[in-house]
Amino acid sequence: TMILKEVLAAIPISAEVLFGAIFSVLGTRLIFIFGNKKTAILGSSLFTAGLFIRFLLPNIWILTLGNAIMGTGWGILLLIVNTVIASGTEDEKNKGFAGYSAAALNGVNCGIVFGGFLINWLSYSLIFLFATVLSILVFIHVVSHLNKANYSLESIKGEKGEKQMSFWKFITSKGVLGYFMMIVVPVISCGYFLNYMFPILGYEYGLSETNIGYSYLINGLCVICLSNTLTKKLSKLINKANSLVLSSLIYAAAFVCVAYFENIYALLAILILLGISDSFGLPMQTSYYTDLDAVKQYGYERAMGIYSLFENIAQTGGSYIFSCVLLAGVKTGLYIVVAIIVTLALLFGFLNLIRNRKTASAV
Repeated sequence: TMILKEVLAAIPISAEVLFGAIFSVLGTRLIFIFGNKKTAILGSSLFTAGLFIRFLLPNIWILTLGNAIMGTGWGILLLIVNTVIASGTEDEKNKGFAGYSAAALNGVNCGIVFGGFLINWLSYSLIFLFATVLSILVFIHVVSHLNKANYSLESIKGEKGEKQMSFWKFITSKGVLGYFMMIVVPVISCGYFLNYMFPILGYEYGLSETNIGYSYLINGLCVICLSNTLTKKLSKLINKANSLVLSSLIYAAAFVCVAYFENIYALLAILILLGISDSFGLPMQTSYYTDLDAVKQYGYERAMGIYSLFENIAQTGGSYIFSCVLLAGVKTGLYIVVAIIVTLALLFGFLNLIRNRKTASAV
């Protein structure tokens, strides 16, 4: 049945992000043992190997295996990138996370657009082969140009070389778990609307595969054009916490638009709205997180591993969430998602306001 195919489509995606989540944490140990350059080379090699496996035997289970290996590779690479950016100054973090988010999102969008073009001329197997060749070129770049980065004792063991904080103490520290559950998990999960549900609805509303691919450029342009400007302006104008709330509410507004109108124009609107939200919301997430006292005490390298873990778990759940939306019906399912997003975002903002008032009164 159609529903069965939609649920099956979530399996390869979930395998990729699940293994990305696991190795974004285990990657910390690899960095300690092998250093950043060798670990980055390992991550790039695994990513390329996963693509090549998908080319060899393109069926649903081999696709899942290839995605799992790819996820292992980019989970390691993601940890390295996030840790390097988090170790910078406040201004470097804002610029770094904004630039990284814009580059990553637009890389994905360009891949979708280019893939939509290639599908008119090549088979799926040849497209996987083409992607493998591109990945090999990136691998060569990593081997040739990646410089070794030596982290300070503070970035690995926490502030002042003190005894390492336990995972349980870190995750239950003020503001950490609430941030993950009220901001990171719902927003990252809902971001998978573009990866999973947008193509399904686009095809249902009459868009061809090629036009669906091209339409992602709208989202990418919003991110790349607005990222640095909105991140810098909003962090000063309404602070980072309120910016995260705003980002979540824009997501909710986008889903309301699709649920209410259910047409191509609503899909184009969601590309713009999610592009605006992600342009400042995603870099603000990591910047806010690295400002937390618990993160500084726990150590950036381990803390960013935990961040990547929650991020990838959310991505794993995203495809299944929108499978459930399709099962419940687009309108009903999206309204339920909107209610959850709005509730959690407003709760996060309220709790942050209370913490700020307590801090101010204690000074």
